[in-house]
Amino acid sequence: MELKRYTKLISTKRMSQEHRKSYERIIIDLSCSKISFKIKAQIHDKMLAIDEIYNLKGTVLLPTTVLPEKGATIVSRITRGPFQNRTIFGRVIKTEVDSKIIYFSHFETLTDDFEKNVILRRCEGCELGTLNAEVFKKEIKSKCLIIERIDSTFLLSPNRWNKQHHSKRLQKNTYYYEGISANFYDEALRYNYAFNNNIIEHRLDNGRMIQYDVPINEDNIDKYLAKGNRYNISNQRIKQIKDRIKIDSSNNIHVYIDGSVIDNGSENIKSIFGITIYDDKERLIDKYFSTIEQWLTSTKAETMAFFIALLLINEDKNFIIYTDSSNLEVIKVKSHSDNKLHNKLDEEIRSWYNMEDRLANTLIKYNTEQYKFPIMWNDYIIEMNLRRFVRLLTRTQGLEKFLNLNRNWRYRLLDVKWEIVFSYINRQVIGETTYKTDRFICKQKRMKIQRLIEEIPTIEQMKKSSYEIYQNFKCVFCYKKKEDFYHVWTCRHNRKILKQIIKRTIDKLIGLLKEYGATFDESKILTDINKFDIFFPKFRKDKFNFIDLIKGIFPKQLNDYIEKLGVVGKKNIINLGTELLQYVMDETKQHIWMPRCEKLKVIEKNHGITEKDKKKSDINIGKEKQEDILQRPINLFGRYEDLEGVKEYILFGKEILDFTVVVNRWSLVAFCYFTLTLVAVGKVLRV
Repeated sequence: MELKRYTKLISTKRMSQEHRKSYERIIIDLSCSKISFKIKAQIHDKMLAIDEIYNLKGTVLLPTTVLPEKGATIVSRITRGPFQNRTIFGRVIKTEVDSKIIYFSHFETLTDDFEKNVILRRCEGCELGTLNAEVFKKEIKSKCLIIERIDSTFLLSPNRWNKQHHSKRLQKNTYYYEGISANFYDEALRYNYAFNNNIIEHRLDNGRMIQYDVPINEDNIDKYLAKGNRYNISNQRIKQIKDRIKIDSSNNIHVYIDGSVIDNGSENIKSIFGITIYDDKERLIDKYFSTIEQWLTSTKAETMAFFIALLLINEDKNFIIYTDSSNLEVIKVKSHSDNKLHNKLDEEIRSWYNMEDRLANTLIKYNTEQYKFPIMWNDYIIEMNLRRFVRLLTRTQGLEKFLNLNRNWRYRLLDVKWEIVFSYINRQVIGETTYKTDRFICKQKRMKIQRLIEEIPTIEQMKKSSYEIYQNFKCVFCYKKKEDFYHVWTCRHNRKILKQIIKRTIDKLIGLLKEYGATFDESKILTDINKFDIFFPKFRKDKFNFIDLIKGIFPKQLNDYIEKLGVVGKKNIINLGTELLQYVMDETKQHIWMPRCEKLKVIEKNHGITEKDKKKSDINIGKEKQEDILQRPINLFGRYEDLEGVKEYILFGKEILDFTVVVNRWSLVAFCYFTLTLVAVGKVLRV
C-alpha cells in the first residue's frame, strides 16, 4: 500500500451508514494518511511477522532444507518426464541432503486453483508416483511417491504445517490449509525458475525498469543448457565430449549430425537426434544421442543436433559439420548417399528407438533477448513465432465455436478434413492475389459460407424476415413439403438430377486422381468409391451423404483413401479435394438451385410480390420463431473446448484442424462406457 498508488474504487456514498463507519474506522486504524494509505509503523511491523500476509511484489520461497522434518507440507515443481513443470503438493517422507533429493507423498488438490484456501488429500496412486512407490516399497511406505530435487521443492509455509500432524485435519489423510491458493504457488514457482536460470536480469519497481549489467563468465554449455536433475546427465555428457575434443591431437574435427521422427502425428511419436565426432584420420572421438520433447518435428531434431554441435566447438580447432538436413547449409550430405560415416550415424539413430528410455532429454535454457520472460501456454514453452502462435490459437478457438453451434452437432461425431473445407471456401481465381478484392470471388465465398451454415434463401429461411408473404408457401416444385435446406436437394422433383450429378462427380474424382498421378485399377475403383457414405443421395443424421459435399464438407475417410492411391504431397491432396468441392457447387448451382430460383420468380410474379414488399417490416414473425425454437433438437453430444488441437500439435505433431478426430474418439469411448453402465444398471433393477 505504501509503494503503490491506489485509486479509491469503493464509493462510500453507496455504502450503508453502518458499513461506511466501519470502513472509515479501518482506514483510520491502519494508515497514517487517507490519501497515501501509508501504513502505521507499529502495524507494519506486526504484519511482517504474520504468515498469512504476502508481499505484493513477490514472495520468498524457502527450500525444504530449512526445516527438513518428516511430515512437513511442501510444494514442488516437476523437473522431468512427460509431466514436467506441473506444480504438485505433498508431505515430506525423507530427505537426502548430500544427494540433494527429497522423497515425499503426493497429495491431490480438492479445491480450485484460485480459491483462497486449499484442501489436500493423500493420493491413492496416479501416473506421477505409482511406479516410484512400487520400486521403493521396501524402503518407503507410500501409495504415490514423488522423488524430486530439493532445490525445486519448497515449504508451504515457514511457520506452519511443518509437523507430522497439524490442527486443520478434516478427516483421514485430508487437510485444510488456510489463507493460500494453488495458483499463487504455481505462479511463484514459475517465476522463481525463470530468475534462477538467468532468463532476465532486471526487476520492476513502481513502474520503472531497473536493468542490471551482470557479467557472464560461464561456459556456453552452462549458458544455454539446463542441468536438469541427477537422472539427466546430458549437460555433463556434452562437457565431457568437449574436453575430449580439446585434448585430441587433430586440428580438424569432423562432426556428423542427424535427427529423425517416427510415428509422426500419433500419440506414440518419438524423436531422436545424434552426433558423431571424428578426427582427421576418421577415428571416432565420441558420440552423443538424445531425445526431445514437445513441438516434435524432424526440423527441430536436425536443428538440435546442429545446436549441440556448435556448443562443442573449441576456439583452437577447425570444425567441419556434415548434415543431410534440407534446413541447414553447412556441408550437405545427400540422403542415402555413399557417405559411410553419415550412413553409420543414421543406422545408430534408428537402433536407439528401441532403447529410447535409456537416453537423456537435452534441456535448453530459454534466455533469448527478444523475450524477457519465458512465454508459456498451458505450461508449454512457446517455441514458434509468437504472432503465429496467437493467430493459431485464435483460428482454433474460432473453429471450436463454429463446431459448438447446435446446427453442427453432426460434425462433432463425424471426421471432417477441415483443411480442404477452408481451402475450398478461400479458393482464388487463377492469377488473383490475396490482397486483391474481386466482386465475383466475394460473391462465391458468400454463397459457399451460406451453404456451409445452411442459410441459403429457401422458403423457410425467407419466412424469418417476411412471414406475412411466404407463410403459406411450400416447395416451389412439389408444393407439398416445407422447403428447407435439405429439401431443396432431396425433393422428388430433383432426385434423378441429383443422382446424375453424383455420377458425374464420381467421374470427375477419377479424372482428378489420374491428373494428380494416382495409380489404381479402374474396374475396382468404382466399386470402392460407391461404398463411401458421402456419395449417398439421401440425408442421414448419423452418417455422411452427398448433401454434406454440397455444403462443402470433405470427409477424412475420402482424404485417406486418396492418399493411399498414391497422390503424393499434402498440397496436391488439398488441391484435388478443393477442385472436387468446387465442381459439386457449380453442378448443383446450375442444375438444381438456378432452376429453382427461376421457378420462384414466376410464382412471386403471379402473386404480385415485388422487391419493395420483401423489404417491409414483418409484425407476425413471432409465431414462426416460436415454432422454430420449439423444434430445435436437444443436443447432448460433447462440445469442443480447451483447444485440444493446439495441445495435440505441440505434443504429437498432429494437424491442428484434425483435432476433432481425437476428441471424437474419446467421445465415442465415453458414450460406449455410458451405454454399458445403463445396461448394467437395467439388469440390476430387473433382478
